[in-house]
Amino acid sequence: MFRRTGLVPLILCLLFTAFSQVEAKSIVNRIVLQIRNQAYSQRELELYRAAKWSMRSPEPFVPLSASNWSQELASFSRDMLLFKEAWTTNRFQADESVINSNLEKIFQRVQSEPELSKLFQRLQGERVDLIELVAMEIQVENFQQSKKRTDRFSNADNDADYKSFIDSLASKYYVRPFVGADVYIELNPNA
Repeated sequence: MFRRTGLVPLILCLLFTAFSQVEAKSIVNRIVLQIRNQAYSQRELELYRAAKWSMRSPEPFVPLSASNWSQELASFSRDMLLFKEAWTTNRFQADESVINSNLEKIFQRVQSEPELSKLFQRLQGERVDLIELVAMEIQVENFQQSKKRTDRFSNADNDADYKSFIDSLASKYYVRPFVGADVYIELNPNA
């Protein structure tokens, strides 16, 4: 019955039109990166970045925007490559007390910095979301410190040996950004 009347194509066309006109402000989350068989979402990236910033930087938090997105996506990709490598060695893991003290540091900064507070409210960031991300960041930092001592890396993008090491990890783990990941879109799960 539907095929003869042409209702199916009409309904599909209407649904497609309706969904294609959804405003960017209503995007809940999106996958931006895949490393080997692990996909990473923009929400993970933003919460990881906020956690790392809160743990390591004395500067006030600067939110993601179109102007810093590509740099931050590259930084997150690099950190996840280092995490994969550290994870394969089964070393550099943080114990629970270090994770908890860093979580407290993050939530103190969330309370004192309006931009961080807005980010956590917008992304609905909770303690449970951060536990794994903080553990990952600590493992990355511990791995980097070890590489710095043993291989004399400066952990800077302008260090040729460090860049070569990161490039070798990218080849080893196959990094694939998803279509559209090069463009920053503000997530808004509350919309």
